[in-house]
Amino acid sequence: TAAITRSHDEYWTLGTHSSDPINVYFCFDQDVGCLRPLIPHHLTSTGPPDTIPHRNLSARLLRDILQRSATLASSFAHHLTTWNCTLGIIDDSPLVHAFLATDHWNHFQAKAHRQRLLTTLPPSRPPPTLSPQKWKRFWTTDMHLICRTLWYRLLIGKLYCADTLSRSMPASPPGCHFCSSGSESLVHLFVSCPSKWSVWLDTFTFFLPSVSLSHSLVTSWILDLSIPDTTTWMLCSCLLQAIWRQHWAHIIQQHAFSPSIILPTVISQFSLLRPPPHVYYIDH
Repeated sequence: TAAITRSHDEYWTLGTHSSDPINVYFCFDQDVGCLRPLIPHHLTSTGPPDTIPHRNLSARLLRDILQRSATLASSFAHHLTTWNCTLGIIDDSPLVHAFLATDHWNHFQAKAHRQRLLTTLPPSRPPPTLSPQKWKRFWTTDMHLICRTLWYRLLIGKLYCADTLSRSMPASPPGCHFCSSGSESLVHLFVSCPSKWSVWLDTFTFFLPSVSLSHSLVTSWILDLSIPDTTTWMLCSCLLQAIWRQHWAHIIQQHAFSPSIILPTVISQFSLLRPPPHVYYIDH
Protein backbone atom coordinates (compact mmCIF):
# COMPACT_ATOMS: atom_id res chain seq x y z
CA THR A 1 0.00 0.00 0.00
CA ALA A 2 1.06 3.61 -0.56
CA ALA A 3 0.58 4.27 3.15
CA ILE A 4 3.57 2.06 4.07
CA THR A 5 7.00 3.59 3.48
CA ARG A 6 9.11 0.90 5.13
CA SER A 7 8.54 -2.74 5.96
CA HIS A 8 10.84 -5.06 7.88
CA ASP A 9 10.64 -7.87 5.32
CA GLU A 10 9.38 -5.73 2.39
CA TYR A 11 6.13 -7.67 2.55
CA TRP A 12 4.02 -4.52 2.28
CA THR A 13 6.29 -2.39 0.08
CA LEU A 14 7.46 -4.81 -2.63
CA GLY A 15 5.18 -7.81 -2.20
CA THR A 16 1.89 -8.76 -3.77
CA HIS A 17 -0.09 -6.51 -1.43
CA SER A 18 1.86 -3.33 -2.16
CA SER A 19 -0.87 -2.23 -4.59
CA ASP A 20 -3.87 -3.06 -2.42
CA PRO A 21 -6.37 -0.20 -2.05
CA ILE A 22 -6.36 1.62 1.25
CA ASN A 23 -9.93 0.65 2.17
CA VAL A 24 -8.79 -2.96 2.50
CA TYR A 25 -6.94 -2.07 5.69
CA PHE A 26 -8.24 1.32 6.89
CA CYS A 27 -11.55 3.09 7.27
CA PHE A 28 -12.78 6.56 8.17
CA ASP A 29 -14.23 6.64 11.68
CA GLN A 30 -17.16 9.05 11.86
CA ASP A 31 -17.03 9.22 15.65
CA VAL A 32 -13.50 10.58 15.92
CA GLY A 33 -13.19 12.13 12.47
CA CYS A 34 -10.01 10.38 11.35
CA LEU A 35 -8.71 7.25 9.67
CA ARG A 36 -8.07 4.13 11.69
CA PRO A 37 -7.08 0.52 10.97
CA LEU A 38 -9.83 -2.02 10.50
CA ILE A 39 -10.10 -4.22 13.57
CA PRO A 40 -10.62 -7.96 13.00
CA HIS A 41 -13.23 -9.71 15.09
CA HIS A 42 -10.67 -11.64 17.13
CA LEU A 43 -8.80 -8.47 18.14
CA THR A 44 -11.73 -6.47 19.49
CA SER A 45 -13.43 -7.12 22.81
CA THR A 46 -16.15 -4.46 22.66
CA GLY A 47 -18.47 -3.37 19.91
CA PRO A 48 -19.25 -5.08 16.61
CA PRO A 49 -16.30 -6.16 14.44
CA ASP A 50 -15.45 -4.28 11.26
CA THR A 51 -16.36 -5.66 7.87
CA ILE A 52 -12.95 -6.68 6.58
CA PRO A 53 -12.29 -8.12 3.10
CA HIS A 54 -9.13 -9.94 4.21
CA ARG A 55 -9.12 -10.57 7.95
CA ASN A 56 -5.71 -12.22 8.20
CA LEU A 57 -4.04 -9.47 6.18
CA SER A 58 -5.64 -6.73 8.26
CA ALA A 59 -4.59 -8.44 11.46
CA ARG A 60 -1.02 -8.83 10.21
CA LEU A 61 -0.77 -5.20 9.10
CA LEU A 62 -2.16 -3.94 12.40
CA ARG A 63 0.32 -6.14 14.26
CA ASP A 64 3.26 -4.90 12.16
CA ILE A 65 2.26 -1.28 12.75
CA LEU A 66 1.95 -1.78 16.50
CA GLN A 67 5.28 -3.63 16.65
CA ARG A 68 6.97 -0.91 14.56
CA SER A 69 8.04 -3.42 11.90
CA ALA A 70 6.06 -1.41 9.34
CA THR A 71 6.28 2.39 9.12
CA LEU A 72 3.43 4.57 7.90
CA ALA A 73 4.00 7.44 5.48
CA SER A 74 4.09 10.75 7.33
CA SER A 75 1.36 12.30 5.16
CA PHE A 76 -0.90 9.33 5.78
CA ALA A 77 -0.07 9.00 9.48
CA HIS A 78 -1.15 12.61 9.98
CA HIS A 79 -4.71 11.76 8.93
CA LEU A 80 -4.60 8.54 10.90
CA THR A 81 -3.60 10.03 14.23
CA THR A 82 -4.99 13.59 14.09
CA TRP A 83 -8.61 14.02 15.12
CA ASN A 84 -10.60 16.57 13.17
CA CYS A 85 -13.19 17.01 15.90
CA THR A 86 -12.78 18.20 19.47
CA LEU A 87 -14.22 15.84 22.02
CA GLY A 88 -13.88 18.37 24.82
CA ILE A 89 -12.49 18.09 28.34
CA ILE A 90 -14.39 16.71 31.30
CA ASP A 91 -14.03 18.81 34.44
CA ASP A 92 -14.42 16.55 37.46
CA SER A 93 -13.28 19.11 40.04
CA PRO A 94 -16.84 19.84 41.33
CA LEU A 95 -17.36 16.14 42.03
CA VAL A 96 -13.97 15.80 43.73
CA HIS A 97 -14.48 18.91 45.89
CA ALA A 98 -17.97 17.81 46.92
CA PHE A 99 -16.68 14.36 47.83
CA LEU A 100 -13.73 15.65 49.85
CA ALA A 101 -15.89 18.22 51.66
CA THR A 102 -17.85 15.54 53.54
CA ASP A 103 -17.32 15.12 57.29
CA HIS A 104 -15.84 11.67 56.77
CA TRP A 105 -12.90 13.00 54.75
CA ASN A 106 -12.48 16.24 56.71
CA HIS A 107 -11.71 14.22 59.84
CA PHE A 108 -10.24 11.19 58.13
CA GLN A 109 -7.46 9.33 59.94
CA ALA A 110 -6.04 6.18 58.41
CA LYS A 111 -5.39 4.43 61.73
CA ALA A 112 -8.87 5.09 63.11
CA HIS A 113 -10.43 4.02 59.81
CA ARG A 114 -8.48 0.75 59.81
CA GLN A 115 -9.45 -0.01 63.41
CA ARG A 116 -13.09 0.70 62.60
CA LEU A 117 -12.96 -1.78 59.75
CA LEU A 118 -11.35 -4.43 61.94
CA THR A 119 -14.25 -4.25 64.39
CA THR A 120 -16.68 -5.23 61.63
CA LEU A 121 -14.81 -8.41 60.74
CA PRO A 122 -15.94 -11.70 62.24
CA PRO A 123 -13.77 -12.94 65.10
CA SER A 124 -10.99 -15.20 63.98
CA ARG A 125 -11.43 -18.82 64.94
CA PRO A 126 -8.44 -20.54 66.55
CA PRO A 127 -7.02 -23.39 64.49
CA PRO A 128 -8.47 -26.79 65.36
CA THR A 129 -6.49 -28.75 67.92
CA LEU A 130 -6.47 -32.05 66.10
CA SER A 131 -3.95 -34.79 66.62
CA PRO A 132 -1.42 -35.55 63.88
CA GLN A 133 -3.09 -38.93 63.40
CA LYS A 134 -6.43 -37.28 62.61
CA TRP A 135 -4.83 -34.83 60.20
CA LYS A 136 -2.99 -37.66 58.49
CA ARG A 137 -6.19 -39.61 58.06
CA PHE A 138 -7.96 -36.50 56.80
CA TRP A 139 -5.38 -36.00 54.05
CA THR A 140 -5.02 -39.67 53.10
CA THR A 141 -8.65 -40.81 53.06
CA ASP A 142 -10.16 -41.02 49.59
CA MET A 143 -12.27 -37.92 48.91
CA HIS A 144 -13.10 -35.75 45.96
CA LEU A 145 -10.78 -32.74 45.86
CA ILE A 146 -13.64 -30.25 46.04
CA CYS A 147 -15.08 -32.09 49.06
CA ARG A 148 -11.75 -32.14 50.91
CA THR A 149 -11.19 -28.44 50.22
CA LEU A 150 -14.61 -27.52 51.56
CA TRP A 151 -14.16 -29.67 54.65
CA TYR A 152 -10.73 -28.14 55.35
CA ARG A 153 -12.17 -24.63 55.10
CA LEU A 154 -14.88 -25.68 57.54
CA LEU A 155 -12.26 -26.93 59.99
CA ILE A 156 -10.33 -23.65 59.94
CA GLY A 157 -13.47 -21.48 59.95
CA LYS A 158 -13.03 -20.00 56.48
CA LEU A 159 -16.58 -20.53 55.22
CA TYR A 160 -19.39 -18.01 55.12
CA CYS A 161 -22.76 -18.40 56.77
CA ALA A 162 -25.54 -15.92 57.54
CA ASP A 163 -23.99 -15.01 60.90
CA THR A 164 -20.55 -14.15 59.49
CA LEU A 165 -22.02 -12.34 56.49
CA SER A 166 -24.12 -10.12 58.76
CA ARG A 167 -20.97 -8.93 60.53
CA SER A 168 -19.44 -7.52 57.35
CA MET A 169 -22.77 -6.74 55.65
CA PRO A 170 -25.17 -5.23 58.21
CA ALA A 171 -28.04 -5.34 55.73
CA SER A 172 -27.78 -9.14 55.58
CA PRO A 173 -29.88 -10.86 58.28
CA PRO A 174 -28.00 -13.28 60.58
CA GLY A 175 -30.90 -15.72 60.82
CA CYS A 176 -31.33 -18.99 58.98
CA HIS A 177 -33.17 -18.86 55.66
CA PHE A 178 -34.68 -22.30 56.20
CA CYS A 179 -35.97 -22.21 59.77
CA SER A 180 -36.78 -19.73 62.54
CA SER A 181 -33.31 -19.82 64.09
CA GLY A 182 -32.10 -16.34 64.99
CA SER A 183 -28.47 -17.06 64.14
CA GLU A 184 -27.05 -19.34 61.48
CA SER A 185 -23.62 -20.66 62.45
CA LEU A 186 -21.62 -23.09 60.36
CA VAL A 187 -22.76 -25.99 62.54
CA HIS A 188 -26.35 -24.89 62.07
CA LEU A 189 -25.84 -24.53 58.32
CA PHE A 190 -24.48 -28.06 57.91
CA VAL A 191 -26.14 -30.03 60.73
CA SER A 192 -28.55 -28.39 63.17
CA CYS A 193 -31.00 -26.83 60.72
CA PRO A 194 -34.02 -29.16 60.37
CA SER A 195 -33.77 -29.02 56.57
CA LYS A 196 -30.12 -30.09 56.67
CA TRP A 197 -30.67 -32.66 59.41
CA SER A 198 -33.27 -34.43 57.30
CA VAL A 199 -30.61 -34.79 54.60
CA TRP A 200 -28.26 -36.51 57.06
CA LEU A 201 -31.01 -38.84 58.25
CA ASP A 202 -32.16 -39.84 54.77
CA THR A 203 -28.61 -40.36 53.53
CA PHE A 204 -27.54 -42.56 56.43
CA THR A 205 -30.81 -44.46 56.25
CA PHE A 206 -29.91 -45.27 52.65
CA PHE A 207 -26.23 -46.13 53.17
CA LEU A 208 -25.80 -47.06 56.85
CA PRO A 209 -29.22 -47.73 58.40
CA SER A 210 -27.68 -49.30 61.50
CA VAL A 211 -26.03 -46.02 62.58
CA SER A 212 -28.01 -43.96 65.08
CA LEU A 213 -27.38 -40.28 64.39
CA SER A 214 -27.49 -37.30 66.72
CA HIS A 215 -26.49 -33.66 66.35
CA SER A 216 -23.57 -34.03 68.74
CA LEU A 217 -22.33 -37.17 66.99
CA VAL A 218 -22.31 -35.61 63.52
CA THR A 219 -20.75 -32.41 64.86
CA SER A 220 -17.92 -34.43 66.41
CA TRP A 221 -17.44 -36.17 63.08
CA ILE A 222 -17.09 -33.06 60.95
CA LEU A 223 -15.26 -30.79 63.43
CA ASP A 224 -13.25 -33.19 65.61
CA LEU A 225 -12.79 -35.86 62.92
CA SER A 226 -13.88 -38.55 65.39
CA ILE A 227 -15.04 -40.80 62.57
CA PRO A 228 -14.99 -44.56 63.09
CA ASP A 229 -14.48 -45.95 59.58
CA THR A 230 -13.54 -45.01 56.03
CA THR A 231 -17.06 -45.37 54.68
CA THR A 232 -18.33 -42.74 57.10
CA TRP A 233 -15.42 -40.46 56.15
CA MET A 234 -16.33 -40.64 52.48
CA LEU A 235 -20.03 -40.24 53.17
CA CYS A 236 -19.48 -37.15 55.34
CA SER A 237 -17.29 -35.52 52.70
CA CYS A 238 -19.93 -36.04 50.00
CA LEU A 239 -22.71 -34.85 52.29
CA LEU A 240 -20.94 -31.63 53.28
CA GLN A 241 -20.31 -30.71 49.66
CA ALA A 242 -23.86 -31.53 48.54
CA ILE A 243 -25.45 -29.58 51.40
CA TRP A 244 -23.17 -26.58 50.85
CA ARG A 245 -23.83 -26.44 47.12
CA GLN A 246 -27.60 -26.83 47.41
CA HIS A 247 -27.74 -24.36 50.30
CA TRP A 248 -26.30 -21.51 48.23
CA ALA A 249 -28.22 -22.57 45.14
CA HIS A 250 -31.35 -21.99 47.21
CA ILE A 251 -30.11 -18.66 48.61
CA ILE A 252 -28.80 -17.19 45.36
CA GLN A 253 -30.85 -18.86 42.64
CA GLN A 254 -33.97 -19.84 44.62
CA HIS A 255 -33.55 -23.53 43.80
CA ALA A 256 -35.58 -25.97 45.83
CA PHE A 257 -33.87 -27.59 48.81
CA SER A 258 -34.98 -31.08 49.74
CA PRO A 259 -33.37 -34.44 50.59
CA SER A 260 -34.86 -35.96 47.44
CA ILE A 261 -32.70 -33.57 45.37
CA ILE A 262 -29.50 -33.94 47.40
CA LEU A 263 -29.53 -37.71 47.93
CA PRO A 264 -28.96 -38.60 44.23
CA THR A 265 -25.96 -36.24 44.20
CA VAL A 266 -24.48 -37.91 47.27
CA ILE A 267 -25.08 -41.36 45.78
CA SER A 268 -23.35 -40.34 42.55
CA GLN A 269 -20.31 -38.86 44.31
CA PHE A 270 -20.03 -41.73 46.77
CA SER A 271 -20.24 -44.35 44.02
CA LEU A 272 -17.18 -42.79 42.35
CA LEU A 273 -15.21 -43.25 45.56
CA ARG A 274 -16.50 -46.72 46.36
CA PRO A 275 -18.15 -48.42 43.38
CA PRO A 276 -20.79 -51.02 44.20
CA PRO A 277 -19.65 -54.65 43.91
CA HIS A 278 -20.33 -56.38 40.62
CA VAL A 279 -22.97 -59.05 40.59
CA TYR A 280 -22.20 -62.02 38.40
CA TYR A 281 -24.97 -64.23 37.08
CA ILE A 282 -24.28 -67.86 36.21
CA ASP A 283 -26.15 -69.23 33.26
CA HIS A 284 -27.50 -72.74 33.77
